[in-house]
Amino acid sequence: MVNAAFKRSDGQLAVNNGQTLMNVEITEKTIPGAYVTATSKGGEIRGLEPGTYLVFANLPLTAEAGWYALSIDKTGNGNMVGTPVGEQLLNGNGYTRLNAVGFITITSETDGIWLRIDSNHDASMRSHGSIYIIRI
Repeated sequence: MVNAAFKRSDGQLAVNNGQTLMNVEITEKTIPGAYVTATSKGGEIRGLEPGTYLVFANLPLTAEAGWYALSIDKTGNGNMVGTPVGEQLLNGNGYTRLNAVGFITITSETDGIWLRIDSNHDASMRSHGSIYIIRI
């Protein structure tokens, strides 16, 4: 199990209009080799033992009317089952929470898991986002 917090790659609690890459910080882990490395995709969680993992991420937002999506993605040779994306179309200003869940098969400890937010409007994170990775 790996629990981690994420926010924008420059450390701010903001979402850009377009794509926002996330920096990740592990807060708790029972997989000894898990670590975060900085890449062109933001912070990637690597060092997971080969196997299949349930990955859940959530992000609380204060946002104006617009479209917002939270995506979980992977690098390396692993496989993703389904499309782990949570999206919402807001009709007005307010609060929301984006949730994304998926299964990822890791084949090598160099495979990575990373997050991004896509939107057509700026927004503010009410707090850092959270990601949970559980081996099944």
